[in-house]
Amino acid sequence: IQRPELEYEFTLVFDLDMKNNATASKDRTGLFFGKPEQKISVETGILINNWCNSGTDVSSEDVTKRISECKSINQLLELYRQYPQFKELLKPNFEQKKRSILSSQDATTQLANQKINSNGTD
Repeated sequence: IQRPELEYEFTLVFDLDMKNNATASKDRTGLFFGKPEQKISVETGILINNWCNSGTDVSSEDVTKRISECKSINQLLELYRQYPQFKELLKPNFEQKKRSILSSQDATTQLANQKINSNGTD
């Protein structure tokens, strides 16, 4: 028995099934989230150790600049996953850029539809 929301405090949480296959349910490292289940091994430990010792020189200002440079939702999502340590801090920036990209895509679609419709009536 553990206290509620205990996993909030962890950087990495694996869920194990009955066959000892691990799936990352929380991964601030970006190493395991969204990947297929796997057996935890020495290699898994080496990856985690390397991540722990790698450090980061990236600042939130660096990531903010990169957010503004994203041209697609896929680029934005990749950036979001690449820097899990800034997800909460920069969530408003990510959300704003997402709305901007979606708005731009909607405008492009509407313009394309207008051109199609006007070509049909000429």
